[in-house]
Amino acid sequence: MAGRPRDPVGTTAILAAAVSLLRERGYAGLTLDDVARAAGVGKSSLYTRFSGKEELAAAAVASLQRDLPPPTGELRRDLCVAVRETRGRLGSSGAEVLAALVAPADPVRAEARRRLLAPLESSMRRTLELAQTRRELPEWADLAAAVSLLLGLLLSPPGDQPDASGWPDPAVDVVLRGLGWFNAAAPSRTGSGGGQSRQRSTVSR
Repeated sequence: MAGRPRDPVGTTAILAAAVSLLRERGYAGLTLDDVARAAGVGKSSLYTRFSGKEELAAAAVASLQRDLPPPTGELRRDLCVAVRETRGRLGSSGAEVLAALVAPADPVRAEARRRLLAPLESSMRRTLELAQTRRELPEWADLAAAVSLLLGLLLSPPGDQPDASGWPDPAVDVVLRGLGWFNAAAPSRTGSGGGQSRQRSTVSR
């Protein structure tokens, strides 16, 4: 006999309460008791939906995410926008949740992290594959490694960077150079002038 379906209104209330408490107290101050109280549900209702604090926090942060703009065909711009918009939506509390899910080698946390990052990971992978189709990236480029490096930028607070206004562009440039990116509009810093010039370059394996 099938059980009663979960109340979507109850799930929405739980996620909204978790988001509010994360913003107020951060991940370390989040407790299931407080979430249940704020959502107006019993603690057992939480455990029918989430296995614990990690999964609940990841689901709460994921509920804030929105679809990223489709790729425009400008690889560098698309990747920078994806990282910048996602990091902005995460906010400090979301980044704290992500950091907590990354630290320990725990299967539950790993799965929660995977679900949280899956939409962005899929979007970045598609953007890189399209660039490879356009022959902006060589066939040997390790796209999986590039995606991992780009996702890691979400743990780097923009305010901690020397030039926060330009974040994450310089870091994305490093990843693209490692992939052997070939594009006429690729930015290249000059040595002493501090300005930028545009040049074509080839990268050998």
